[in-house]
Amino acid sequence: MDGRSDALVTASRLITAVSETATSTGLGVATVGVISNDTQSQATIPSGVEFIIDVRCSTDKMVDDLCTAIFKSFDEIIQKEGNSTAYKVTRTWGLPESIFHEDCISAVRSAAIEEVGTSQIMDMKSGAGHDAAWTSKVVKTTMIFVPSKDGVSHNPAEYTSPEDCALGAQILLQAVLRYDESVKQGSLL
Repeated sequence: MDGRSDALVTASRLITAVSETATSTGLGVATVGVISNDTQSQATIPSGVEFIIDVRCSTDKMVDDLCTAIFKSFDEIIQKEGNSTAYKVTRTWGLPESIFHEDCISAVRSAAIEEVGTSQIMDMKSGAGHDAAWTSKVVKTTMIFVPSKDGVSHNPAEYTSPEDCALGAQILLQAVLRYDESVKQGSLL
């Protein structure tokens, strides 16, 4: 056992470090959801493992900082193992930080205040990928969030009441009407 360089054992330590680093730094979230191994034999020591890390933070700088921290922990693990294992990072995909348009944010905020009052609204950043991240690159964009039971979202246990869905739709309608009126009056382009 001492002479082995088992890529899957090393990968398991690296994957654990992804989660632990995200938790300890508090910079954002990091997930490993895809893992592939170069062997399917129960008696063969894996020589290669690939896994995909998804990192999401509030800003591009925080993404960079979290990635740096993760790869620093990887270096420490590889050095500690001292068994000729190595890792290589290949960036396959990335989406820059989405910055929503203040005119749209203002229209939604005003509509929400009118519908539910200031104490019932909050500014939020989404950690999930939404179509709005892409549309914000070409048109003025913002998002409206409605409450989910116990704050759970993007999960099979997610539930939002029909009343809250209807309220979100009403706020959307009022925001569009406000925005349209501002354009008609020439205060927005």
